[in-house]
Amino acid sequence: MAQVALSSFIDNEDKNFRLFNHVIEQQNEIDMLESQVQSLHAEEKHYTHKVGIGREKNRQTMENLESRFKETQVESQFDCSNVELFIPSRKGSRVVLAHTTIAFPSNSPASCRIAVSHK
Repeated sequence: MAQVALSSFIDNEDKNFRLFNHVIEQQNEIDMLESQVQSLHAEEKHYTHKVGIGREKNRQTMENLESRFKETQVESQFDCSNVELFIPSRKGSRVVLAHTTIAFPSNSPASCRIAVSHK
């Protein structure tokens, strides 16, 4: 009877030791996976922040371009009903300034037609 009890005790201890080792392996795997999850969260946060900075930079660039476009539109609104140009041209060995007038019948840039007359 003592031999049976001892054998049963040893079998139970072996079973407990195997289960204990299994629990330790599972805990190690859980720790490794939690570490990977933390690493992925940190990477996600980094790229989310980077994308946010990129969006802000794009928004600022767009605002800057819109502002510059509006300034250019204001600067380009001048009376273009009659523009005079002096264009250098060669006649033989000397340079002569040719006087040219360009008339725009409308101040609307979309409907400007150029009529050139030489004086």
